[in-house]
Amino acid sequence: QAHQLEIAVKEQHRQDSIRQVQIQDSIREVRRQDSIRIEQERIRRQDSIAAAQAAEQERLLHLQKEKEERQRKENERKRLEQSVVEKDPYNGHSYVDLGLSVKWATCNVGANTPEAYGDYFAWGETKPKVVYGEKIYKYNEGVEKTITKYNFSAAHGAVDNKYVLDLEDDAAHINWGGKWRMPTRKECAELEEICTWQWKQYNGVKGYLVTGPNGNSIFLPAAGFKKEKEILEVGIRGFYLSNTLMKAKTDYHTYSPYVLIAKWGTESKYWWGRSRYYGIPVRPVCP
Repeated sequence: QAHQLEIAVKEQHRQDSIRQVQIQDSIREVRRQDSIRIEQERIRRQDSIAAAQAAEQERLLHLQKEKEERQRKENERKRLEQSVVEKDPYNGHSYVDLGLSVKWATCNVGANTPEAYGDYFAWGETKPKVVYGEKIYKYNEGVEKTITKYNFSAAHGAVDNKYVLDLEDDAAHINWGGKWRMPTRKECAELEEICTWQWKQYNGVKGYLVTGPNGNSIFLPAAGFKKEKEILEVGIRGFYLSNTLMKAKTDYHTYSPYVLIAKWGTESKYWWGRSRYYGIPVRPVCP
């Protein structure tokens, strides 16, 4: 009986030892899990802080970019305004000396600001209209191919071999007076070839900032053109009349003055004919 009691005591000690080991293992596992949880929480906090810092940096960068963009637009606006160096002595229309052979007006005929589209004129007409078409053209007898002035083809009407507008038919001169007039083909080519052209938005209006070799600038809005009752290509292209007809003796070019065309997005500008009957903006020049 004493032997059995001794065995029972030993077994109890063995079981106690096992339980103690199990308790220690459980404590270690709890501590390990706690350490893992604490580390995971630390990593989550770090990630959260890093994400918040990145978001804040992105926000600040966005604000900085917005500020820079506002400043850039303001600088362009001031640059454009500051480039107006004189007033025409006859009736107060502003112009810019771009360092070219003539000075260019700061706005179109019929406009009061650089970005305004102003009026549209058929070539050789001095008043804007509601409808622009061949049969209602000033120098046309009311039917097709009966041109009465500025013509070099007998097939199209009376021949006078005039290629350049008389001042009495010059929309810039008649509307602004003084020394103002529409630009010649050569003067427009000078603007195209010597100046730097940049597609911009000025006061929310799309167009080209044209900067002369002396650093002064004008803005030419992409005002499109008018055909019949429609206004076309606004915000896409800017069309500007010269006072000169194209001399190529074809049906199309018999009707066509040189027009400066500046196209959106391509930084491109070129000269081509457009029907004299279309309504197109006029940007005056003076000596």
